[in-house]
Amino acid sequence: MLAKKYFNTEGNFRGQNLTGKTEVIGTIEIPRVDESISGTNFEVVVGFELTQEQLEFNRAGKRFRMDAGQ
Repeated sequence: MLAKKYFNTEGNFRGQNLTGKTEVIGTIEIPRVDESISGTNFEVVVGFELTQEQLEFNRAGKRFRMDAGQ
């Protein structure tokens, strides 16, 4: 890994399903040694960074339900 950047975004789930979201980030600079190194030699990986609590919840195989506890 050459570089890591964080981008915050929010999703509103109240009463509707969020099936996708687009957010323009702008320019991502790939840190090349010089102009002779092609950008095609690199890949950009996008993912989520979860808290320890979120990881444990996901690993337990639980599922969030809107009507839980009612």
